[in-house]
Amino acid sequence: MTSRRITFHVLKMFKNNNKSTLYNDFDFESFFYWFKDLSDDLKVYYISKTKFTSIDYFEEIDKKYCQGFNRVFFGMFSTGNHGSRRNLKDSKDNSKRDNPKRISEGEEQENYFLLCFNSPGNVELILQNAGRGVTSINIKNYFDKFFNRFLSEHGYDKEFILKEGTIVETTDIMIDRLDRITKTKIFIDKSILSDELDISDRTVQAKADLIIDVRARRGQDIREFLEDLRQKVVYKSKIDKVWIEGKDNNGNSSNFFIDQVQKSVFIDVEIDLNTAAIVMPEVKKALLNLI
Repeated sequence: MTSRRITFHVLKMFKNNNKSTLYNDFDFESFFYWFKDLSDDLKVYYISKTKFTSIDYFEEIDKKYCQGFNRVFFGMFSTGNHGSRRNLKDSKDNSKRDNPKRISEGEEQENYFLLCFNSPGNVELILQNAGRGVTSINIKNYFDKFFNRFLSEHGYDKEFILKEGTIVETTDIMIDRLDRITKTKIFIDKSILSDELDISDRTVQAKADLIIDVRARRGQDIREFLEDLRQKVVYKSKIDKVWIEGKDNNGNSSNFFIDQVQKSVFIDVEIDLNTAAIVMPEVKKALLNLI
């Protein structure tokens, strides 16, 4: 098992002639079946000269799992970086051999996602992050490209603009969602060394912040300590920010700064031991638990 970061975003369609009004007339169901019928080579989108992606898996989720959303779709972006075929080096004996892959090939990086429809023009995107995979803006651009192709092939004008954004939460909501607070880090401006401790800043080779690391005993919760810290210390001192880590009732880990606004969690997923790829049924189940 390993953990993967999940972030929450929105994809919204706005009318061309009224940028503040949602456009709810796009037929995503027809688009979905049209896209599914495309050949694999026609689903490729180039993010850059050496990075390409495609949706390699796409399905609609049964209504009973939609948790109040009108429709939910589950899928997987498959991304590769190509342009190099350097020798392979073996970690066991330090030997080398020729790389058998073609110059046009790249190792696959998966990003699993959910599209949760509040309405045809208002969609929440739940995205499993991957370092060499796609970002939410890449996904927005991907759908924009294929929306345009779908509309063009059917002789329709595009009457909307697709926008991408991030779902935000207040700090209190983020903290309340956690069952236990397990760690916190306090970042203090290093000027306290000279101003309050009378240690010259010239002689202390410190970074911009000093960090106090507080951890709960096994199975314990330091929520009350955190509340005292927020109410009595943070706003009356040189503490710049506070980092928090905890777990919710489903065992999902979250960590964030108090001044961070992007909603995100960590989920545990199973890894295929032969390929190091995420096992699809497991991540699908974990993502559905988040809606």
